[in-house]
Amino acid sequence: HVIYRPFLKGKDVPDLVKMDEGNFNIAYDNWKKAYEIAPAADGQRPSHYADGRLFNRALMERTTDAAKKKEYAAMVSRLYDEEIQCYKNEAYLLGRKGYDMFYYLGNSYSIETYDVFKKSLDKGGKDSEYVILEPMAEVVVYLYQQKKLTKEEVRAIHEKLTEVGEHNIKNNER
Repeated sequence: HVIYRPFLKGKDVPDLVKMDEGNFNIAYDNWKKAYEIAPAADGQRPSHYADGRLFNRALMERTTDAAKKKEYAAMVSRLYDEEIQCYKNEAYLLGRKGYDMFYYLGNSYSIETYDVFKKSLDKGGKDSEYVILEPMAEVVVYLYQQKKLTKEEVRAIHEKLTEVGEHNIKNNER
């Protein structure tokens, strides 16, 4: 943990993608050891889960191998599920998982992405995080056009998303 964390300080996926192979491997290998020994770190912070998602998303971008990309995407999804099980911050984490599924993990307009967003919205209610609004709306429109959602389902989701937006405009600086 102490060895790999400094390599990540202030970095996001694009930074990790650009990182030289040697430093990336040192950081990744030590993250992997820390995660295997204690996935939930000390039980007080979810850094091993979050850091693992960063590493695996970077690995997805660093490879051209389609099978490897799927493997890394599955690991990102698994790390969300494990963190939810351990830390119980389900609404927030499902929203972030849906966001990653839509933008990065290759699930974009799938019913699986919709299901994750819907579960996040149901659990978070008006306090759902703003990051779900746009991608969920896009998924809903697409699935409706594909006749996988009914008009009533779309209207219900639209009302919930509007409530979230209005609530957060009034009550949340961000």
